[in-house]
Amino acid sequence: MTDTIDNQYNNPQIVAGFEALGHGREKGSIGRFAREFITTNYNGAPRETAVILGVGTGWEIDLVSHLGFNKIVGFDPGEGMLNKAKALVQERKYQNVELFDGSHIDEMNKHFAGKADLVIGTHVIPALETRELLIAHFRDYQKFLTDHGRAVAITNNPSDQFHGYDTYSCHYDGKRQKDGMRVRTILNDVKLGAKEITIGGERYTSGGKSLMVVDTFWSEETIRESIREAGVKLTGTILIDLDNENEARNLLNVDQAKVPSEALYSPYVAFILRKTQG
Repeated sequence: MTDTIDNQYNNPQIVAGFEALGHGREKGSIGRFAREFITTNYNGAPRETAVILGVGTGWEIDLVSHLGFNKIVGFDPGEGMLNKAKALVQERKYQNVELFDGSHIDEMNKHFAGKADLVIGTHVIPALETRELLIAHFRDYQKFLTDHGRAVAITNNPSDQFHGYDTYSCHYDGKRQKDGMRVRTILNDVKLGAKEITIGGERYTSGGKSLMVVDTFWSEETIRESIREAGVKLTGTILIDLDNENEARNLLNVDQAKVPSEALYSPYVAFILRKTQG
């Protein structure tokens, strides 16, 4: 990663924003999908080791742990993000979690290459600024998976150009999206300087400024090509719909008359991967 994107993951305000966003993902459509994917695909299959690429502030640690994996390994190059994950592990008193930063990736490779029954990476792809980093990311899935293991890489749906949901909106400044283009993502549900108020016994957030981060746009074609070049096997893609009751209630920045209805409810896509044999 270059400085622009890499440094934001050590910015205390942005790290705090991602921590809040992680709680929303765990409870929302991404967490629901991950639980359903694991429950369906690991019925009777080994649940020994799970590797989380881009563990961030650690919300997936709770999810994977509750689904019965005996060993959880997390990697994140962002020190600020990883410190939050370490604090979560300490708070929950997890004894089966190991976390690695960029300076200890060789140690992680030594101990866990070929050992993962599950590899999961959520929203890592937008943080990768070059095609080389994208390919290297998918090589990690091939490297850590066991022969029978499964992997899932979850990211923003590249085919959905609108990104105008209640939780976030993505701004392209009127330009046509191109591979490697930096885009501004507004986290509408993460407010800096906001105040908590109580009205009629209900708590609300008042005021504050939405948090903005910088992402990188990658087309589905480039993601698929990078998977092929990395040598890992793509077995399919699954669109992840919003939970209508919880996530699709307050669409922002979207002229609904101009947008196909399906674009509103599939903002994420999961690339399902297996280890290539031989």
